Amino acid sequence: MVQDNYGIERIRGITPAEVTALTNAGVGSTRGLLKACAVRSTRTRLATAAGVDASRLVKLANRADLMRIAGIGRKWSDLLEHAGVDTVRELATRNADKLQAKLAEVNAVKHVVEAVPMTTNCASWIAQAKALEPEFQY
Repeated sequence: MVQDNYGIERIRGITPAEVTALTNAGVGSTRGLLKACAVRSTRTRLATAAGVDASRLVKLANRADLMRIAGIGRKWSDLLEHAGVDTVRELATRNADKLQAKLAEVNAVKHVVEAVPMTTNCASWIAQAKALEPEFQY
């Protein structure tokens, strides 16, 4: 169910400067970022060490957290975010049919992906999100 660890450069939207800064601060993987952002105090230390705003770290950590769900790639995570689903916690509360319809609606306007995920994909993501232990606190 849970995917492997990835290099932070795979996080959608992370800049090369952020990759360098976080790597220099000792965080080079998605799991490492989640661990370093687990609580406000460690997130603040990382923000200071890397020179990356703590609110930006939360956004990147949310994207890294979504990467733990099998089947959510960069483009589908982008589509989810456009549909208002930017955290694993939020995904766990969704209904698969309604989520699929919302993704189709958003994609018709924003053209994020070529093919919208099916309801079965959404149901799998939701089930995985419900089963995942939280990686960090807000």
